[in-house]
Amino acid sequence: MLLLVTRPTTALLNTNKGGAIYFLTHAKSFTLRKTFYMYTDVLFWLQLGVVALQVLFGFYLKNYLPKYFEEKGKNLATKEDIGEITTIVETVKSDLLQETEKLKSQLSYVNQNKISIKNSEREALFKLNETFAGWIYSIMHFQTGLYTEDNFTEINKIPGMLEEKGYDVDISRAKLLLFMHDQELLNHIKELSQATITMESIVMECVINLYYVYKTNQTWFQFKTPEQNALERAKQTIDQIAKIQNKMLSERNLQFETVNDFHLKLIVLIKQRVATLEN
Repeated sequence: MLLLVTRPTTALLNTNKGGAIYFLTHAKSFTLRKTFYMYTDVLFWLQLGVVALQVLFGFYLKNYLPKYFEEKGKNLATKEDIGEITTIVETVKSDLLQETEKLKSQLSYVNQNKISIKNSEREALFKLNETFAGWIYSIMHFQTGLYTEDNFTEINKIPGMLEEKGYDVDISRAKLLLFMHDQELLNHIKELSQATITMESIVMECVINLYYVYKTNQTWFQFKTPEQNALERAKQTIDQIAKIQNKMLSERNLQFETVNDFHLKLIVLIKQRVATLEN
């Protein structure tokens, strides 16, 4: 009986023990699998999150950071450009100021030169008229009555004096050529010079003839013989001198009309030229 009771109990115990073990074993396996699956899910979501973060970070790097650095670069470049432009502007401004001052100096120098040249030309024009007037006056001022048998040798000074006056005109005309190239005025100066030379030659001829008459008469009186009539000789000399004088006066006065017309026109041309210099 005891055996009968004991065995079933043992068997039952064994049976229950096996079931418990089986249950515990399977329960533990289920728990492990569940834990594994939970871990796997968590790992999956973690990996998915990491991938998502990588994607977002990649998108951030691709889109935002380049724009950010681009803007930063632009701002930096803009600042650098502004600094460089400012330096360039200041340099150009300084150069322009220097060039402006240099240009002002050059313009002032040019203007001073122009004014100086105009003043020199004006003076040359006045000097030309002055020398022409002196030359013409010297020719017209010559008088034969100032010379006699006692001082006729002084007449030899007339050619040198007239030549000097003509030389002064030539110098004045040469100086004027440095500043002016007005062909009308230059041609008129040439015509006036030729007319004045013609009038001068009339006086020069008179001087030569007078000197010859006085010198011949002086020689005659030095070597005259008693038979020769001194009074008659003196009368002849006076007639010769008068003839020479009248011829010179007539020709000189006639030529003076031409010379005077040329001179008056020269004065008009000089006034016109001076007026243009004042503009």
